Amino acid sequence: METVGFTRQQAEAMAEEQSKLIDERLATKADIEELRLTTKVEIEVVRADIEKLRVLTKADLETGLAKTKAQIIIWVVSIMGAQIALILGVLKFHG
Repeated sequence: METVGFTRQQAEAMAEEQSKLIDERLATKADIEELRLTTKVEIEVVRADIEKLRVLTKADLETGLAKTKAQIIIWVVSIMGAQIALILGVLKFHG
């Protein structure tokens, strides 16, 4: 830099600032590896959370379906009972 007109003090100041920028802004191989490992761990945590949610959702659906099935059976049996009572009443009325 001195050869193009900068003073020694200006050249040293620019070199120091460039060094700081490089240290603060550029990722090293170690930085990238740390990020890779952290990301890998976080992905595994998310996968585990998704699996837990899948299991819980499946259990909730199965429970809901079982309750709905029981309600439908009760409704059908009630309707059948009402139909039988109606048929018996008609037969008694006509008989």
